[in-house]
Amino acid sequence: MKSLNTTLLLLSFSTCMLAQTNTAVINANNIRTMMHSTGQLFWDFQDAQFLVPFTDPNSPAAIFAGGLWMGGLAPDGDIKIASTTYESRTESVYEPGLRDAAADLNKVWKITKEDVLALIEDAADGSIDNPIPADILDWPGAGAEGVENIDAARLANFVDTDGDGLYNPQVGDYPAVIVNGEAVIPDEMLYTIFQPNDVNFVNVPSVDVHSSMYAFRGESDDALSNSLFLQQRIISREVEDLNTFRFSYFIDADLGCHTDDYVGCDIARNAMITYNADDADGNNGGCAGAITTYDDPPMISLTLLNQPMTHFTYYNNAGINNPEPPTTDPQLPQEEYAIMGGVWRDGSQLTSGGNGYDPASMDFVRHAFPGNPNNANEWSMISENVPLNDPRTLTTHQIQTLSPGQTLTFDAVINFVNCPGYLTDYDKVLDNIDELQQLYDDRFERITATKESSIQSEDVQLYPNPSTGKIYVKSQHQFESYSIKNLNGSVLLRGYEKALREIDVPLGNGIYLIELNTEQGQQYFDKMIIQN
Repeated sequence: MKSLNTTLLLLSFSTCMLAQTNTAVINANNIRTMMHSTGQLFWDFQDAQFLVPFTDPNSPAAIFAGGLWMGGLAPDGDIKIASTTYESRTESVYEPGLRDAAADLNKVWKITKEDVLALIEDAADGSIDNPIPADILDWPGAGAEGVENIDAARLANFVDTDGDGLYNPQVGDYPAVIVNGEAVIPDEMLYTIFQPNDVNFVNVPSVDVHSSMYAFRGESDDALSNSLFLQQRIISREVEDLNTFRFSYFIDADLGCHTDDYVGCDIARNAMITYNADDADGNNGGCAGAITTYDDPPMISLTLLNQPMTHFTYYNNAGINNPEPPTTDPQLPQEEYAIMGGVWRDGSQLTSGGNGYDPASMDFVRHAFPGNPNNANEWSMISENVPLNDPRTLTTHQIQTLSPGQTLTFDAVINFVNCPGYLTDYDKVLDNIDELQQLYDDRFERITATKESSIQSEDVQLYPNPSTGKIYVKSQHQFESYSIKNLNGSVLLRGYEKALREIDVPLGNGIYLIELNTEQGQQYFDKMIIQN
């Protein structure tokens, strides 16, 4: 386990403890990670779980932990802040559920594209014939069981196929991510609802948080297959304005070894970038206490897709190489709120040059290390030869006022780049950010599929059916992947192959559901019978 070396401030801690957090795992592409119903991201409360490229549980980790920080100033000047770092399962600054609503929402829902498209196909004839997966069935949309009396605007997004304003999967309604006003069906999606914990903490914002994590399958090593998208929908439940409201993605990115990473940003792209300090992962090739290491130092970025990055700041692990105390982990709410806005623990502002901490300088800036590390004339940790540490980052968007009832949506993407040579792929990081931004701006139209993009039965032949275990595919369409499920919707087999023409099905006798996918996002659905 990585040594955290930070003090967790529990304000007005009581004997009341949270219910056990619920967890779900996402692994649609090369990234395998997790989300908790208390808003914690990427770790299991002990070890890093942002594993990429994922091949098995011992795959290397690129992020140790992550979460959300948000805070603003009440009319009387008091700071209201909720900031998650390394809390335990039962002592989190966030807790499951909606503010002042009696509903059991301590859950992380997992939705797959296969399940959604199967439901769409099943509902096309006006009736549902197959079992609906549990996480689609109990999705907390408007009017759903357990949330009937809660305002629809505070509940989960869904596609309302019959237009009655109520979520009913029995008529074909289904969950979706809403991107720029349009429904998107990712290959996998995790979703949970939480709120700042005002029992164990004081002066937290009164908000609902709807948190989604989703991913798409792309080619084996393209930007999409190494990316994870995040969406946070924040609904103010305050009765007064919160002024100078700040929202941050907190990321402790450990690229294998945690003591030799550098951080920076690209202001124009609204992106944070973490990379290795040299061409070996670890100090002289080693890293005591590291969970895992990489053969080649990778890079990782987090990009705000729909909001400007007004600030990019960092702070240091106090237990690594004795950094200047004002640059270390904030200990008090006012220090946490300050660092989100570019103010160090001692009140000094972030300044240009060096490590960004110079109380004698008046050259104040909002973004740390915005230079390309390949350019010695630009401000980066490389050009300044900043001492090695374990930096944690805050990628922040600030608005003047969060009003009562106001909704803010923050979309972001994390992208991983494997680097066979030190910093040689920094431009690839920037190219990937541009590609992912364009995909987002286009509402993922190139890669997503809906009912209208399903392939008709007359265009595909699957034979023989019944089969003894091998299925042949004949079609003018070029399929590249398939999945086979039982009638309960559980995926039993999945495979990827260019120009798919035959499928081995080593399953017992029975009826199964099969889905074929093209590179353009079109699907074909059918039933098949195995008869040995």
